[in-house]
Amino acid sequence: MTTPKQPIATGPWDTALEQLRAWDPGWADTCVKMSTNPWTSGVLPRKFIELVGVALNAACTNLNPDGTRRHIRAALHARATREEILFVLKAVALMSIHSCSLGAPILIEEVQAVGSKPNLSRKHPYPPQRVTPCAPSGNCRTFGPARRVINSQNDRSTSSCRA
Repeated sequence: MTTPKQPIATGPWDTALEQLRAWDPGWADTCVKMSTNPWTSGVLPRKFIELVGVALNAACTNLNPDGTRRHIRAALHARATREEILFVLKAVALMSIHSCSLGAPILIEEVQAVGSKPNLSRKHPYPPQRVTPCAPSGNCRTFGPARRVINSQNDRSTSSCRA
């Protein structure tokens, strides 16, 4: 079996792949070839691949902020527009809402089946927040006007812009 040409880095999988190669080199090489094929074969445009990477990493089933940032940067490098990336993030958000619309009735059904009632006296874990511009200029170098979330309980600000 020939070893496929590997990309410079496989992201968060590098350490795991090293261990897998030690245990089963043939399987590890096949896995790398299969999972990096869109990047190495040229069958799909790089921008499309990175936008799919943004979607997969931002999806409610994955929620990987580091991967999402990495693929947003790569998509921008591949000349994706802010609007294209925003469209992908909006589509992913809709999938999250769909998951809730599917899961919430099931949760209610199961809670009723065991005779449990919600504890409404418990304080919400996330305090209300207000949004202010990300920087004094209000501009993010990547996404234009950005926002900073300020926790209304203690007024400590955390930037929502990680670009």
